[in-house]
Amino acid sequence: IKFKIMKKVLLFVAIATLGLSSCSRSEEMVENKQNDAISFGSSVEGTKAMEKTSTWVDGDMIGVHAFIKDGALAADFEANFMNNETITYTTPNWAYTNTKYWPNNSTEMLSFVAYYPSSTMANSSVTSAPTVTLGAVTIPFEVKSDPAEQHDLLGGAVVDADKDNRDGAGSAITTGNTSIAMGHLLSKVMFTVKTNAVYSGATVRLKKIMIEQVKGEGNFILDNTFASPSWNTTAAMMSNYTAYDMATGLGQVVTDTEAMVGTYADNGLMMIPQTLSATAKLVIDYEVIYTSPALVVDETKEVMLSTTAATEWEINKMYTYKIGIGLDAITFDFDITAW
Repeated sequence: IKFKIMKKVLLFVAIATLGLSSCSRSEEMVENKQNDAISFGSSVEGTKAMEKTSTWVDGDMIGVHAFIKDGALAADFEANFMNNETITYTTPNWAYTNTKYWPNNSTEMLSFVAYYPSSTMANSSVTSAPTVTLGAVTIPFEVKSDPAEQHDLLGGAVVDADKDNRDGAGSAITTGNTSIAMGHLLSKVMFTVKTNAVYSGATVRLKKIMIEQVKGEGNFILDNTFASPSWNTTAAMMSNYTAYDMATGLGQVVTDTEAMVGTYADNGLMMIPQTLSATAKLVIDYEVIYTSPALVVDETKEVMLSTTAATEWEINKMYTYKIGIGLDAITFDFDITAW
């Protein structure tokens, strides 16, 4: 059995606009026909705007659960063929330890559930091995506080595969890789910033953006029909996340031209899908700089997320919060009072 592992982009949503992402595809395949063993190739499909990385890199690890059964899957998935098997990428190959082979019995079916990053990967956001209960797969996940360390949780499944239907029931793929399309299971949060007008005599610099009072841990659940994936964050505590921080530097100059925010403009925050609480908010720190006389005025603005167009973050969607900073000029009028 051979696999093609794909990072797959479906769509994105901005706060003010809706559209479909364009896709590009690069692919490299690794063939190993000896003894009809399960082996892995790699493929990347999609745009960087929905992914933490645009391709697989050495050291990436995918976890795989697999179920073997005499007959079709019937809400009874269990990890009896592969149990959180770690598949490790070293250019250009995927490799794993406990080699498996296609069954020769045509009535024996294999079903696979794959996820990235594997719980065995260093600093993984998947906090422990996925569990299987009554056919449902649960993946525990925690959002890293540092945006540079956040993982894009990906997952995919193939159901009722056999040696003559390697992409699942009825696929009629008799050779080569089994293709598992890896979809995005998180929400991606991005920011743009601009001033609402040109403000002569003042320079605006963005210093910090925080998202506060959101849930940063939970369980992704693939139900036993493999048809209704969901997130459970009931037991999660509220957390705060820094999207941008230049408290010790100059900060990003803000003009009347809209611009992406910060170092992670290509990545954003990878957040757990959830209905946002009434206390969820953005906290935006910026400064207004004057030259005559030289003066820096620090400002803070809070925006309750419940007042924006997106009160819920959904699976595999991207949300762009468009920040507009306005200044109110001080003007004068003078009256002469009577004697």
